[in-house]
Amino acid sequence: MLKSGVKFIPIFYHVEPSDLRYIEQGKGKHAPTFSEHEEKRKYTPEKLDQWKRALRDISFTSGYTVNNNKDEAAVLKSIVIRVLEIMKKDLLWVADHPVRLDELVKGFELVAIDEKVKNRGIVGMGGSGKTTLAKELYNRNFSSFDKCSFVSDVRDAISRNVVCEKQKKLLSDLGVHHLPFDNVDEGKAILANC
Repeated sequence: MLKSGVKFIPIFYHVEPSDLRYIEQGKGKHAPTFSEHEEKRKYTPEKLDQWKRALRDISFTSGYTVNNNKDEAAVLKSIVIRVLEIMKKDLLWVADHPVRLDELVKGFELVAIDEKVKNRGIVGMGGSGKTTLAKELYNRNFSSFDKCSFVSDVRDAISRNVVCEKQKKLLSDLGVHHLPFDNVDEGKAILANC
């Protein structure tokens, strides 16, 4: 897990990180557990060595320790705040002084509640606030989804004939990487199958 680059936060639940550092040398509070596993031969020595190394590596990683001396609810609250900070995406800049934005968002969300409505669109004259509304809706709702993307300036991309770049950004944000294509139709086919 450390080598994968995936973000994680160790939580040492009624175990001290220092207790995990010397298991490889047969020392520490949890070394007897590994000795039992070695005697039972349920796991290969390689697998047990891999676990020992992982526990040693994790013990040097900053995390949270929960023990009898700490209020578990307070520690849990700290963990949730930290996770939210890690997961928080950069919010899109909307406007310094938006006018009637909350009212527009509420109106749009009322339509979104209707289960009969499958697709929603924002139309209007240039400069009427369509993009501002879309950004605000994105900022308020992106955390409700596993993956999300905000693709802007599509009209400009069409005029400059670079729609493929927008498609690639969308696919990348959705977790689809390294799919080679260089025309809009191929991009549409790939997006349709995601």
